Amino acid sequence: MDNQQIANTFQEIGDLLEIDGANRFRVLAYQNAAENIRGLGHELKEIWRDNPDELESLPGIGEDLRLKIEEMLNTGVCQFHLKLLKKYGRGLLDVLAVRSIGPKKAALFYHQLKIDSLDKLKKAALSHQLCQLPRMGEKSEAEILRAIEEHAKYSHRMLLSEALPLAEQIVTHLRRLKEVAKVEYAGSLRRRRETVGDLDILAAPRRPADAAAIIAHFQKFPLVKNVIASGPTKCSVILESGAQSDLRVVEKRSFGAALHYFTGSKDHNIEIRTHAQKVGKKINEYGIFDLSEKDKNGHPVEKFIVGDTEEKFYRAVGLPWIPPTLRETRGEFQAAMHGELPVPVELPDLTTDLNVNSSYGDGKSSIAELLRAAGAQGLSCLAIADTFSSGELPTLFDANKLRQQLDEIDALNRQHGNNGKNKKAPSPTHPLLLKSLKLSINTDGTLDLSPADLLKRLDFLIVKINHSFNLTEPRQTARLIKALSAHPKVKILSCPNARLLNEREGIAVNMTKIIVHCANHKQYLEINSQPNRLDLTDTQIKLAIEKKAGLCVNSDALDAQQLEFLQYGVWTAQRGWAEKKHLLNTQPPLKLLESLLS
Repeated sequence: MDNQQIANTFQEIGDLLEIDGANRFRVLAYQNAAENIRGLGHELKEIWRDNPDELESLPGIGEDLRLKIEEMLNTGVCQFHLKLLKKYGRGLLDVLAVRSIGPKKAALFYHQLKIDSLDKLKKAALSHQLCQLPRMGEKSEAEILRAIEEHAKYSHRMLLSEALPLAEQIVTHLRRLKEVAKVEYAGSLRRRRETVGDLDILAAPRRPADAAAIIAHFQKFPLVKNVIASGPTKCSVILESGAQSDLRVVEKRSFGAALHYFTGSKDHNIEIRTHAQKVGKKINEYGIFDLSEKDKNGHPVEKFIVGDTEEKFYRAVGLPWIPPTLRETRGEFQAAMHGELPVPVELPDLTTDLNVNSSYGDGKSSIAELLRAAGAQGLSCLAIADTFSSGELPTLFDANKLRQQLDEIDALNRQHGNNGKNKKAPSPTHPLLLKSLKLSINTDGTLDLSPADLLKRLDFLIVKINHSFNLTEPRQTARLIKALSAHPKVKILSCPNARLLNEREGIAVNMTKIIVHCANHKQYLEINSQPNRLDLTDTQIKLAIEKKAGLCVNSDALDAQQLEFLQYGVWTAQRGWAEKKHLLNTQPPLKLLESLLS
């Protein structure tokens, strides 16, 4: 079992124990362990293999949880987990997976109405039984019905951050087989779509006779739960996570053509086939074929040209290689033909992360820890932006705590020779710290600004919607524009759509108006890198570039390790045709400060 599976098991144990009415500290032990394991930089199985005793040195892992981890690593299951599942059934976990339903509500539904499945939950909501329960009402019942519909819509898709490690593990597993000449993952994962359905894997054997060995080895991947179809060149399996993975084995000479075909998108493939036909060629997953020769009956003779690499594949039809992140039929062919394809921004282009949460707010890492992680990421500038209190949300920290935070930032900058005003350019060894706040936007668009003396010390402000998601489009649009106009230091709109992937649809908002407003007022739209947000969307990024609005990619990290999430934001930026020049935080820090404060 990998870290994700062990963490999920502990999370499920904690949730089921809470429903069972167990001691609160026991529940928290499992839930905190799950969270800590998800954030580990190393696999538990590696730690266990090298030194089993070291497991207990991990945060939140005592003897009892260590023994359960060892049990899972040895057997693949946890008997205590199975015992709870036998008592309550997996259907109750499906109920817990619905947005807005936590263990307390699930326990209420279970004990009052015997609801232990999504079907029973939906029937109870439709028959208005939920609204009659304590602390429930018609509004809550209607919201649960909406959440059930969203769950049905998204439950078959994985987040990019969930799909990528799985696919990489499969590819690594297949590469260990000597009969494999080439292997890659394809599909929407390779295009870096924000969510992914099935995992498409492509492999080429060293010899045609090796295909059977590759199929057999694929079926032995440790996370395969069951094989649902298998043939000479194709195999489909269900993984322990519930995801489906499909392997296709193709000849080496066709690998590039097949990789292109199975990467997609469907519309991109149709367009390149149409383009090829215009120049007398045929394209399919086996390669590119010349149709200029005729047989004695006047029919075209298919003559194989090339297919082993994507670069040769594109070149054969007179095009440069088009990066997978651009293959969505949004003008990439016209750009390719005119030599105008964007040069996609890359992770090393980023100099700064302008939105990081510290332990002063709802983050888990100290500022010093975040600073070290930023240096390790190659960043030379970091903005601490904890969420400030709103009259409509619980206060996260008071003015005194904010003052302590600002004092610490000033001290760290002085210690490293950075004060934001000197001429010395900071470096990844000693990144410059900027001072910011994320302000929650009230329903009427106002902001709860900090005391004036502290506000003067801030470099800039970030605004974000954290509640009131169901307003009409005109109200939501007006709300955002009012917030962006509330103070001269408001420079960044975080999570513009306020969506949660696979959980909550984005707000109804006229994003064109928001983009134009930001372009006219030198404000910046954030591409939030949290894997369950990736917000702005790719199409909105492209629109922002066309309207000349400012953009930035930020991690919104809740701990030091989450600075690595910047990669997901960069991939989303690439899908929106963003180049280095389009992002504020690719600039050197001192130049960035000039742009931000102008």
